[in-house]
Amino acid sequence: MHGNAQRPIDKTTIRNQSHANKAFDRELHKLLLPRMAAMQDHPPPADAPVPAAEAYIHRLTAELSTPSSGSNSELVLLLRQRPHAACFPAAVSSALDDLEELYSEGSAPMAALERDAARARRAEQEEMLRDAWDTLLSVSRDIVDLAADLATTNDRLQATRASIRRTLERLPVAMSKEDGGADENSAIVVSLVERLSHEQAEEAPLMVAMEEMKAAFEQMRLQRDAAEAWVLAENTALEAHPELPPSSKEEDELIYEATDRYNENFFILLDFRGEPQK
Repeated sequence: MHGNAQRPIDKTTIRNQSHANKAFDRELHKLLLPRMAAMQDHPPPADAPVPAAEAYIHRLTAELSTPSSGSNSELVLLLRQRPHAACFPAAVSSALDDLEELYSEGSAPMAALERDAARARRAEQEEMLRDAWDTLLSVSRDIVDLAADLATTNDRLQATRASIRRTLERLPVAMSKEDGGADENSAIVVSLVERLSHEQAEEAPLMVAMEEMKAAFEQMRLQRDAAEAWVLAENTALEAHPELPPSSKEEDELIYEATDRYNENFFILLDFRGEPQK
């Protein structure tokens, strides 16, 4: 489990990066909802022929709306399959040209955006690994605390049992004593019997507590085993996400450029989808 030591992770930084990406997705989703809803409110008749241009843009916007898993191969192929015989408005043709260039091999803005997405995926995986470690450490601390309580309770139980044994050893002697008066001997026996009853009353709950703690200890060991397996799984998953250096100022500018171009072109295509075809 400790074979590949991980560099300390700044949890705040990871969460900030993850929250920033999720915030961008939410804002984009807010912008898209009214447009997508408008299209669904005014669909073409079921038997109406769908022009090639509109059908293509419909497929393309659906593909552009699909969350990326790290590969844009299907999107690139779809951009190359543009029906050039179809009639597109100038703004749409320009948007398609720009998207094809943006997603082309060697595109610096798209490469920067993909590296940024890779950083975000690794940050999310690091957070999952951190959660797994937190769980393992928490369970391990609980086990240590319970072990200490178990040892303390066991010491009390053994001390109580030792006292019971001493009382049981004294009782026959007191009962067989002939010196002293009968009343005095009887009082000693009664005192020992009362003491024995008190000690046995102390022993019973200690035995119950010991059994409960032993059962809890075994349950915690199972939880620790599960947490260790979780850490191993998340660590293995993290190895599938190479660590990239932080983005430079130039790369940040490329990321903003790619995002702006994507959004501008995407909304042009959505507007085209919302227009009645003549």
